[in-house]
Amino acid sequence: MSKKLIWRRILMLLTATFVMLFAGIMYASAIIQTPFMLVENGVFVNASQLGFNYTLTIIFFCLGCLITGSIVKMTSAAIRFALGSMMLFASYFSASYQIITLLHSGRYFLFYMTSGFLGGLGIGIVYTTVLDIINQWFPDRTGFASGVIMAGFGIALLPIGYAVEALGNAEAVGWEKTYIFIGISLAVVFGAAAFVLKPPPPGTKLPETKLPGVKLPAPKNTQKTAPEPVLDDDNHQKDEVINLSAFQMLKRPSFIFIFIYLVILIASGSTAIGFATDIMQDLGALPGLTAFAAGILALGSGAGRLILGWLFDKTGIKQTVFISSATAILAPVTLVMALSSGYVVIGVIGMSLCGFSYGFVPVSCNVFATEFYGSKDTALKFGLLSLVLIPAPFIVMLAGYAVNSFGGLMPVFIGLSALTAIGLFINLAIRSHSRKQ
Repeated sequence: MSKKLIWRRILMLLTATFVMLFAGIMYASAIIQTPFMLVENGVFVNASQLGFNYTLTIIFFCLGCLITGSIVKMTSAAIRFALGSMMLFASYFSASYQIITLLHSGRYFLFYMTSGFLGGLGIGIVYTTVLDIINQWFPDRTGFASGVIMAGFGIALLPIGYAVEALGNAEAVGWEKTYIFIGISLAVVFGAAAFVLKPPPPGTKLPETKLPGVKLPAPKNTQKTAPEPVLDDDNHQKDEVINLSAFQMLKRPSFIFIFIYLVILIASGSTAIGFATDIMQDLGALPGLTAFAAGILALGSGAGRLILGWLFDKTGIKQTVFISSATAILAPVTLVMALSSGYVVIGVIGMSLCGFSYGFVPVSCNVFATEFYGSKDTALKFGLLSLVLIPAPFIVMLAGYAVNSFGGLMPVFIGLSALTAIGLFINLAIRSHSRKQ
């Protein structure tokens, strides 16, 4: 591989990470929705409406990923970037005019359509387009490359979220102008990305090394005659590399197990994110540390994406999913220990592990889509697997009901500990069924 190509790949990776950092503004919703919070007599009275808007954002983000995967062969990356840019500009520009009117009118439908629908779809389109391009540039280091760009997406809460908060609270700017500034910034960054982030030109010679991992058997009755064996340089027969379409993937029992496993994996992280402040308050943490709880989770999520991506490339799928299972189990168990002992340090470690567990999911979706089931329809397969994010806000809602019913967070994380232990056995079933199919 020439030095020119190496530098081109580095440029693509750095640009993609920068773009993903702005796309991660979705995770800063708790900060961005500040001007829409209605407080009466010290009570946050429209929490359910704003929470529903965030749920809509996640749902339409996932649908945006799925739609993009469906049209990736029919449209250019530039068209998809332009579409995402226009949606996000319209989303924030429209929302800026609702800051004054919404709290007086109480009509949230337009807010849901601009912030939840347009915002979620726009981020999903940009996110999947960036990921699809990077997968094409790094077929040999899928885990590492996706881990790097997704880390930018995961830690966006810290630089982007707090920058937005500072602008919104500044007297010279205010929230209305801040929303317009966000819309323009996203449109400029994503629009400019269309001129830099492009798939490799035809004929580009890239490394073809694939991740070591589980090998699926070929679909039954797809050929009338046996194919010629594939030989390596030493004339030894290679393991057959399967290449399933998205439809064939859906027919695999292993897909169901993977989907359930990833939902369980995300449960601890999403619950910890939803109750980060409550956890720190229950542990008696200082106000400054309580406010930084979301930052702890963001850093853990970003680090989890980087580390898991590196592990996928280094050790393969089989070993890495065991590590992710172990971390998913350890995360809620550590928080149970913290809540029972009252030690803030243990709580910080537990929340970091929950962030790790949450960050594992998007990288796992990409690696399963590209390496476990083959390189065909990778964008669409990623879109299908990304639907595992939809249950996340509903898991937090169920956890909220459990907290109210049992009078505390301890039973919630005990239940999550048991659930993640079940996830380990589902993890074993993934490989068991992949061998039998």
